[in-house]
Amino acid sequence: MARDTYNEPIVAQMESQIPPTPALQQTSIGTGNSPKRSSLKNVFIGLSGLRSGWRVLLFYSLLASLISILVVAIRAIRAVLSLPHNAANALTPGRALFNESVFLFGVLFASAIFARFERRSFADYGLPLRGAFGARFLEGILWGLALMTGVLAVLRATGNFYFGSLGITPEKIPAFAVLWALLFVMVGVTEGFAFSGYALFALTRGLGFWPAAAILAFLFGGLHLAVNAGENWLGSVNLVIAGLLLAFTLRRTGNLWFAIGVHAAWDWAQSFLYGVADSGVTVVGHLLSPSFQGSKWMTGGTAGPEGSVVTLLGYAFVFALINFRFPEARYKAGQ
Repeated sequence: MARDTYNEPIVAQMESQIPPTPALQQTSIGTGNSPKRSSLKNVFIGLSGLRSGWRVLLFYSLLASLISILVVAIRAIRAVLSLPHNAANALTPGRALFNESVFLFGVLFASAIFARFERRSFADYGLPLRGAFGARFLEGILWGLALMTGVLAVLRATGNFYFGSLGITPEKIPAFAVLWALLFVMVGVTEGFAFSGYALFALTRGLGFWPAAAILAFLFGGLHLAVNAGENWLGSVNLVIAGLLLAFTLRRTGNLWFAIGVHAAWDWAQSFLYGVADSGVTVVGHLLSPSFQGSKWMTGGTAGPEGSVVTLLGYAFVFALINFRFPEARYKAGQ
């Protein structure tokens, strides 16, 4: 009968289309690539090599080691030469410049090592040599001066602050003005590059920009609270907001030079121009001898204006101005 007919060519063609039975996969026993070992490896290694969090931890470990070695060496030299120690509560330009040089060298050297191994440049980390101390930096200085002046003007209008009289003789003004300006530019470069340079670049590639910026801003504010005896919790909160604000300027301008200008001018105006405490520290050779009165919420207490609620409101206002002034994101990390 027709339904019992065996058509050999058709059957052979059908059998040829059936995929072969897959071979049993080789077991992981004895291969050295157990699931446990692979999971442990994934904790440290991602698609692009060492994960960003471990890179940042190594960066800060190297930075801390470099600074510690330099500090120990300097103290040993000072002891051998029997050099006098400055009073701990007297921050002179010479002492401040010397200390900041150590921190600046450590940040630049650690960043250079990572740039060398990752085959990148400082420009990739937000600090291009082209345009250094140029138009963006100068504009940032104007913003920093305006912000600090605005905060103190509000405090004066509310009766919480008085500018006072000259704190130094006129012939000393130029020297102190230049020395403190140099110091706070160094501070701007050091702290800006330490918290928004390589570390922000690496974390951005792993977490995204704003999660990375938030982590580093909390680190920035927390370190000030831990290190500076005169700092208070509101001042530390304001510094966290300041860290986010400086990261925002980096995102919108594409590099750190505007942020460095803002940071340097803000600190210079606090410490030298108006003579108020900066994170609890008052410098020698400030221009004015001001006074405060009123609640700590307004005056900032021992932290100075950085601990004032007026500064917090000022930062919120500057966020809006930056958003208007630089409407497009230009930071390239992670792209």
